[in-house]
Amino acid sequence: MLPEEILHAIVQYLVYNPNIVERELLNPPRQYCTAAILPLSVANRQFRRICFEFLFVYVEVRRAGELKQLLSHCLESATFSTCIRTLDLAKPALAADHKLLPQLLPQLLPCLSNLSCLLTITVKIDTELLHALNRHPSATMVIKSFSKLPREMVHSGDLGKVILKSSSISGGDESTYNSSIARLRESGIQLEELVVHSAGYLKEPFANSRFHGLVELELKMESYSISDMAWLSTFIFAHPHLQKVSFTDFDYTYFENDTALIFIDPFIKAMAQEGLTSASYVKGFAITRDSSKSSTEVLHHWCITGLFLHILASLEQVLYLASSMFPKISVLTIYNAPCRLDDLVTSLQQFSLLRIVSLLCTFQRLDFGSDEPWRDPGIVEVYEGSLLGPVATEFAMVWCTSRIAKLIPSIQAFYVKEERYNSAGETGGGWAIQGWILVHDLQLNHPIQLHVSPPTRRPGWYPGWRSNSTPLRYFQTTFFV
Repeated sequence: MLPEEILHAIVQYLVYNPNIVERELLNPPRQYCTAAILPLSVANRQFRRICFEFLFVYVEVRRAGELKQLLSHCLESATFSTCIRTLDLAKPALAADHKLLPQLLPQLLPCLSNLSCLLTITVKIDTELLHALNRHPSATMVIKSFSKLPREMVHSGDLGKVILKSSSISGGDESTYNSSIARLRESGIQLEELVVHSAGYLKEPFANSRFHGLVELELKMESYSISDMAWLSTFIFAHPHLQKVSFTDFDYTYFENDTALIFIDPFIKAMAQEGLTSASYVKGFAITRDSSKSSTEVLHHWCITGLFLHILASLEQVLYLASSMFPKISVLTIYNAPCRLDDLVTSLQQFSLLRIVSLLCTFQRLDFGSDEPWRDPGIVEVYEGSLLGPVATEFAMVWCTSRIAKLIPSIQAFYVKEERYNSAGETGGGWAIQGWILVHDLQLNHPIQLHVSPPTRRPGWYPGWRSNSTPLRYFQTTFFV
């Protein structure tokens, strides 16, 4: 048997698995992988003792009754209560629980001495809970919006331990974004992500705005709001914790203009020189800090690490150009992209740091060659011409991503989305499929949980295949860079 400190390190690695990608769309972040150590915890007494502190690092509570039981267990066992690091109240089961959970939490918090994060995304916070949080030695609380706080608390200046997950403002409405900035500043609350709509309207005064704890800035551009973004350098310099700035353009025109966005402009010009202007459009990109660069210019310390492309043709040439100009891309999203599967794999292999690949509305247009195991006689499904039906599409997603993952070991996860096409080649009617496929799950042959709407009948002959249904209202593709 290995020394206990080594066994402890192994268990800790399994729980805090770096391969787990915390970018779920429809589920809370998977911060801990406690299920991975369940078999170890029952192997013998030594493993049970080592695993115990990790089995309960993350606890999710959905009912007030469950919180009462948790309080009882914590009062009975200090060993158990000190294990809890994250308490998640993100998905209360009943409307009554939204009121009862905050009332019970002040009694529970003193028992959780090692608690570092309280997730209350949908639970409304009251004054008593906030006071209990401020008395706690280490816990912070994550909320979804200011609407979850009483009005008098927003201006109390007593929200230093509260983290606002995301907030949005409109650059086209000066009075609105000025009031939003003032509210954030006065509250003292930490803001993780700021989303700016009509960001092209923002002017130099915005550079002097300060957002405590800001980690990510998303700028939604529009073709009619052209700006040189001169304020960006000053803004970045004033936010030392800022790690990522993303730019989105779903009108396909902002990045084509002379916008002086120094990051993407060389790529746009190179595409034009290669005659690829109509072959692909940039829907968005993201920049992150690059500590290896040395320059007195603030923006020169940042580089493109995420790219979102709508590819209509010439996939190989487009991705070759992207990989050569942006060698540090780790997140790549491809929309449409009619091509051969082998060509897609070859093109993706050029990105040496690739971790996350999103394939949106791509599988119906992929040429898989002779390898199409999902076209099995056992699948009773209506095909529309050469297009795949929902069952075959779902199987193709798993089969295709598994093949790509085997050939490109740097990839940790795929996000996939496909919809039914009508006779005109348009999407949006009938069925839709989307979800995460983690390479870790593929390697261990774990069930792949994709979200299908409406639910479809699936063959039972593929063991790693299990889907969930989800309402159509969730099928709004978010931006992945």
